[in-house]
Amino acid sequence: MALSAVTARPLYNGSTCPDMSTAHEAAQSATRAYSRWHTRNGAAMQALNMRGMNKKDARLRSVKRCCDQVVMQVFQGHATVQLQGSTAKGTSLKGRSDWDFFVRLNDNLPTVTQAQRKAVHDQLQAQFASAGIHYRMQCGENRIRLFQGRDVQGPLPNCDVVFQRYKSDVRLPPNSKALASSHTAQQVVRYFKLLPRRYTNLPQPKSSRLEQAVMLLDNHMRCQRGLRKHDMEGPAGYDRLLNATMQAVAGIGDLQAVRGVPDSLQQAGMNGEWRLGRYRCLL
Repeated sequence: MALSAVTARPLYNGSTCPDMSTAHEAAQSATRAYSRWHTRNGAAMQALNMRGMNKKDARLRSVKRCCDQVVMQVFQGHATVQLQGSTAKGTSLKGRSDWDFFVRLNDNLPTVTQAQRKAVHDQLQAQFASAGIHYRMQCGENRIRLFQGRDVQGPLPNCDVVFQRYKSDVRLPPNSKALASSHTAQQVVRYFKLLPRRYTNLPQPKSSRLEQAVMLLDNHMRCQRGLRKHDMEGPAGYDRLLNATMQAVAGIGDLQAVRGVPDSLQQAGMNGEWRLGRYRCLL
């Protein structure tokens, strides 16, 4: 039976139930309305997050002021907020956020507790509402994600409120310009940067020199080994570049002799314990 042939039926209270064709049309209308909203707002938000927002933009500074006020209240003046480039965007979490509001601890505060993170999350929602700013928020272990943001002037960029976990956890704004052309290289650098913090007692490598070594290996594999662009992208490309970097660090194979790579790895501090650790992993 066609939808248009279904007629209205009386309900137990004497009113009538709209026919199925009316309900179908209402659903289609709602779908079209959402599509128009997404075209008007979703595309603008996506474009904004792709091109980013200037650090000195007044709207971004308004978001930071809200973070400043909440952090001051929760930590009683023992922490400050630093606006910096996203640690996520410069690594494998591509496109996750444009900016980090890094909550830096002073000497009187050794760490950040779960209760303090939750308090920042709750108070930040209220602070944004009073300032005419709307963000969807998600509280994680070490950061609060701010996404799908808007104010009266339009969409706002995705941001993260990142908590310094311990006083010794000193982060610097990432320098990812050298990696802008290779998302695969970003992932490899992130792998080696996370190893000392999460899995081993190896010394933390120097980012800029590690990035230089990875990019030299990436260029060598493209030019000298005949690999095409798509061969060095995606999961397969990541495996190739990660394995090549491991071999260079461990001093195995011919990749360790690629011009500039040994010096870059040595300047990154990835010799000694690093070489021994990687060699054991590859055996």
